[in-house]
Amino acid sequence: MEAQALIQSVKKYYPEIKKSEEQLILEGALYLKEHGSSIDISQAEAILETLIELEPDVDTICTVLVQSFSCKSESLEGYCNETITFLHENLESLRNIKLRSENEDSENIKRILIALSKDIRVLVIHLARYLWWLENVQKLEPERATIAAHGGLKIYAPIAEKLDIYVLKAKIEDASFAILTPELYHQIEAESVQSAEQEDIIKDAIKTVEEILQKNGITNAVVEGRKKNTYSVYEKMKRKNFHSVKEVYDLFAVRIITQEQVECYQVLGQIHNHFTPMANRFKDYIAVPKANGYQSIHTTVLGLGSNPNPTEIQIQDQSMYQHAKYGSAAHWAYKKAKSSSYSDDFLHTNSWITKDPEIKDIESEKIFESIAKKVNTERIHVFTPKGDIINLPKDGTPVDFAYAIHSEVGESIINAKVNGNIKPLNYELKSGDVVEVITKKGRKPNPLWLNFVKSQNARGKIKNYLNKARKEVVPEEKEEKKPKTKQPLRPLRLPTKKAGPVKIMIGGEVDVPFKLASCCKPKKNQRIVAYNSRGLEFVVHRRDCRLLEDLEPERFMEAKFVREVKVEIFCTDRIGLLKEILEVVYQENLNVLQSKIEYQEDKKVKVSITVEYVEKDQIRNLANALEKIPNTIYVQLD
Repeated sequence: MEAQALIQSVKKYYPEIKKSEEQLILEGALYLKEHGSSIDISQAEAILETLIELEPDVDTICTVLVQSFSCKSESLEGYCNETITFLHENLESLRNIKLRSENEDSENIKRILIALSKDIRVLVIHLARYLWWLENVQKLEPERATIAAHGGLKIYAPIAEKLDIYVLKAKIEDASFAILTPELYHQIEAESVQSAEQEDIIKDAIKTVEEILQKNGITNAVVEGRKKNTYSVYEKMKRKNFHSVKEVYDLFAVRIITQEQVECYQVLGQIHNHFTPMANRFKDYIAVPKANGYQSIHTTVLGLGSNPNPTEIQIQDQSMYQHAKYGSAAHWAYKKAKSSSYSDDFLHTNSWITKDPEIKDIESEKIFESIAKKVNTERIHVFTPKGDIINLPKDGTPVDFAYAIHSEVGESIINAKVNGNIKPLNYELKSGDVVEVITKKGRKPNPLWLNFVKSQNARGKIKNYLNKARKEVVPEEKEEKKPKTKQPLRPLRLPTKKAGPVKIMIGGEVDVPFKLASCCKPKKNQRIVAYNSRGLEFVVHRRDCRLLEDLEPERFMEAKFVREVKVEIFCTDRIGLLKEILEVVYQENLNVLQSKIEYQEDKKVKVSITVEYVEKDQIRNLANALEKIPNTIYVQLD
């Protein structure tokens, strides 16, 4: 769709469009044409063609035009205003939801879609985008077509139905049906077209009703025909055990749209005066609206026009018709609130959106925020790079994520990429994040993880591993011996030189990939900081490096040199001694690299442990705690 043609389409339902808004559409269309691939362009055009029937606002149109690009790029910074950026970011989070099988938890995914959308416009764009995917998946990724079709029928069509956007529901259903059972789809489609010269029957019915209304002074009503979509015909045939489309008598219906509500009942009277109404086929949804706010009069009559079968007639005024055709999208146009585009009338009559009593009486502008909070009060939903949904406690970390995938992944995690950027293991994840775990063979769980993991699953597995590791190094228990009188402690001497290799702790975690900055060349004992360079490793600078002033402050991460020290505990042997020593070390949140026990004369033992530390106080506190263990003679640092 060319930019000028798009603007003319918008003017038909929004004649007050501003010059600045027209310019915004022109700029978006030009950017798409110059920077988009052929797929980007065809996708945007198809989505707009679907949405233009729903009369979207300008921000929605502009979001579709640039959906394939990053709003954070320099070339789009001036284009993406606050609203477009808001819509674009939330639309991107929905892109991460990729169905992996035909048996997904559809109810859970629906709730996640609502929680991540945060705005009706985001959800409607996503529905239109999924429709495009269904129509093109067999060409682009044929191996995913069946899964996509099942998702269309189980997740996306039901969402469109819940939002009362029946035009999208019908298209998604038919596109999915055509993928799953193409022969049956084309058979029903062909029979529907051929059935009793359907087009002539519809035209005759419309003409007959128009003549009756004209004669009785109802001159402003609009009469139109509505054909059942192919999947609806199939569903009815299956439900009624029909063998032919000809058995479906309500293949099409007549819709009458009046100017005022009172005219609906006048039209109903005229229809019943001229044709025989069927018993038990009359519903007054104006007097008693459906739970979602839908209003209309439904009646089925015999003998209308040349139709040999009963004909369903729906009677609505203009506002009811708008709601029936566009559903929640009928309420999005030019709403000023940025956080939600629902109108008060729709929100407080739609029981699906506001069925929770805690949400029902909330202001419309905060509905999506409230739903998201309700869904995510205790849980968040993050994604693997393949689109699998991982459910974690609120503020869950990459370690929680790794253990949710598999114990072995959790035990060997060294860091993670969140939305493409390296993050430390204690980083708090948010719903919609895409997390990639980076592992290292031979890696072992760190007791420090217990300070920040949120899930019971991760916490339990870390503790089990640590307990098992302790048992493996504890020697076979001997007969209990009475401890000898404790000897005077030797004075504690901190090491004057660093023993062992030097590491760097970044964001509270070691084994994070890094390189030392060539500009300032940091050395041991100097204060340092790590910078997330958007690559696969952090760059470590001295804190007084002059180049830090030119870097983005939010990308800095705390960093410290990590040293190793060997601690030797001389004590009198007894049952459970090594286990108690290791428990003290873990309680001090220090990572044990090695442990060794040597038996000496007179029931004396020397326990040697090598630990990692950052601050000298950590070793001092450890030594003080070790000296308090019964049977300890003295502690020294090597």
